[in-house]
Amino acid sequence: MSTINLTGPTTTTGTTTLLTNPTYTFVPGIARDSASKAYTCSALGGTQTGVAIHTLNKPKEVIFKRFSNYLRAAKYNSLTQLFGVVPKNTISVIGRAGVNISASQVDLLSVRVEIAVPAGAEAYDAVNVEAGTLMTLQATINQLAALLDAARSGVI
Repeated sequence: MSTINLTGPTTTTGTTTLLTNPTYTFVPGIARDSASKAYTCSALGGTQTGVAIHTLNKPKEVIFKRFSNYLRAAKYNSLTQLFGVVPKNTISVIGRAGVNISASQVDLLSVRVEIAVPAGAEAYDAVNVEAGTLMTLQATINQLAALLDAARSGVI
């Protein structure tokens, strides 16, 4: 079993409109709770004119968060022959970056990816949990340039 350990420079696949070969180096940050791991951007690589590393005023961090309490599979109702409401064990990846909205005003950009696994599926259908997650992450990386354009233009 592997655990999240974001070390060394990360590289971005594909091309982007404003950045050339961007890389980000992370160091462990301070997580807000015991169910999270935080990493702070400590160095940039490639050509990223105007991009800053993490500061208090303009944070740049990635947070990996898991569910705090493991939720069990829903109970089967033999009368209705249905399961009750199926709880989800959710894992999140949260990116936060300070961005200027004017010359002297900073606000937070937030990027969030969530994986909501129906309780019980991690054991009963692990292969499809893995395939669905992998499919989504690969599609996201494949469409990186288009997603970056959509973040700027609002057009998908």
